[in-house]
Amino acid sequence: MLIIDTLTYMDIVNIIANNVRKERIKQHLTQAELAEKADLHNNYIGLLERSKCNMSVITLAKLAKALSVQISDLLELKQ
Repeated sequence: MLIIDTLTYMDIVNIIANNVRKERIKQHLTQAELAEKADLHNNYIGLLERSKCNMSVITLAKLAKALSVQISDLLELKQ
């Protein structure tokens, strides 16, 4: 479970970025393919995976849907 009190906002951005990238690679998707499935620009996926941007809840939902995972899966701190 993600404990917000012990994390900075950038920690949360990094967790999401890492989880999106890992899931994308696990599904053998390119950034462009994920962007198309999520109706996002492919440059945005690259920025997101490098933790260079913050995303809205709507974008998080689009990514979860495109990856066929729960939003909570993208927020999970994995060791």
